[in-house]
Amino acid sequence: MATIVAIEGKNDTTYKAKVRLAGYPLRTKTFKTKTLAKEWARQEEHKIRNGEVIDLIKQARNHTVKEVFEKYRTTILPNKTPRTLQNETYFLNWWEN
Repeated sequence: MATIVAIEGKNDTTYKAKVRLAGYPLRTKTFKTKTLAKEWARQEEHKIRNGEVIDLIKQARNHTVKEVFEKYRTTILPNKTPRTLQNETYFLNWWEN
């Protein structure tokens, strides 16, 4: 279900589109015109209903924090500078123990 809310500013009005469907997190975006807001909301609802949007909350429930740390260590940490690598490794070790 989409909702469009007008936001009165000092100089103009903007429109915030909110799309909320059961089982999916709220999606919001702000636009300069109401027409653009309605079009975006319609497209987002279509994407959700057709399975084009991944429900990150449901996906996250399938993983443990340990798995997230392991993936971070293998994919992101190697690209860090040596000092950042040292600091983040220290904090990851602290959280794991």
